Amino acid sequence: MNRNDKREFQRVYFSLEDNVQVHLLDQDGFTELFTAKMMDLSEGGFCLNLKKEGEESPVKEADLFKIADIRGVKPLKSLAETDVAVRWIIELEDSESILFGCEFLNPYPSDLEMLREFITSKTT
Repeated sequence: MNRNDKREFQRVYFSLEDNVQVHLLDQDGFTELFTAKMMDLSEGGFCLNLKKEGEESPVKEADLFKIADIRGVKPLKSLAETDVAVRWIIELEDSESILFGCEFLNPYPSDLEMLREFITSKTT
């Protein structure tokens, strides 16, 4: 069984070199917290790679954020102001980065349709 057999949604993958950047705000949408690189994207959410600044992770499971902007893939700009929740975190050994997965919370139906079309166009 490969890792995609358990996935609810089809995914598109990005490399660090693709430089797809997600700018996240606090839950209230007032303070920009950090920018991370998108590693994968599905209808349900995305995985981000974030360079750690010090020993403690700036992200905790169940944290809530608001997307300020997504740069590097034009169709994804419409996801600005979408709320997301951190569902998992992996601290990479021998690395200065962490990976964390975010789930979209109550996305607009038009954004879900855009995501389906975008992912289908990249995976077929």
